[in-house]
Amino acid sequence: MVGLVILLYLIATPVTFIFVGLLDGNLDLEPGPANPWISLTGALCSLPLVALVLYLRRPRLTHVILAEAAAGGQHAHQLPGETVLQTPWPTVLRHHLIRRSPPLDLPRPGPLAALFLGAVGVMVFVLVPLGAVQAVGAQVVLFLLLLIPAWLIGFSIPVFIWWAVSSEVLQLQTDRRQGEAMLIAGMLSTFPALVINSLLFPMGLSAIGVEGAAMIEALTVTVSAPVGEEICKLVAVLSLSRMIDSSRR
Repeated sequence: MVGLVILLYLIATPVTFIFVGLLDGNLDLEPGPANPWISLTGALCSLPLVALVLYLRRPRLTHVILAEAAAGGQHAHQLPGETVLQTPWPTVLRHHLIRRSPPLDLPRPGPLAALFLGAVGVMVFVLVPLGAVQAVGAQVVLFLLLLIPAWLIGFSIPVFIWWAVSSEVLQLQTDRRQGEAMLIAGMLSTFPALVINSLLFPMGLSAIGVEGAAMIEALTVTVSAPVGEEICKLVAVLSLSRMIDSSRR
């Protein structure tokens, strides 16, 4: 499931450029003109990643064969794989396809919490000092090698911790498909937030006469980012409301 998080994170940037090309083709944070080449490039870059996400999310099906007693049935039935089913009374076979989604097999919350705290420690005591200095050469490589795993752990492990706690303490089982849907909804909520924070809100400020990059950035951080992101998260939660089958969940 972490692979889905990585793919959706990679999709976020080219999808954002689709809207940039449509709304602000010259990148001056003012409406227009449209630049179809930017939008086309973003669409072409995101298309294979979207296809891969759909492939990974394809439903896993199980073929179930039921033998039911019937007066006009048979005693022997040919099954796939050169197998024959023989019954003591006449039966007919019913074929069903059911979606296979086993419960998540998670470790105890303690080791997951230790892993998360270790990732936070690496980010605080290693990545922050490296980012504060003018890194060159091997320092840049070390920064990237530590940043990507730390980011993935910091983003995804709290979700797994909650699933482990809800399964062990609250006795609420989460199957794999539900877990994937939750992660996807959380990542999808970042797409409109990116468009709002990096495009729509700055363009709106420019339209009403607010000038200065520092002022626009400050208002984006203090107004647009909290409000826009929380609204997008609310929409993501509402999209998963059918999974809230208990007051404890």
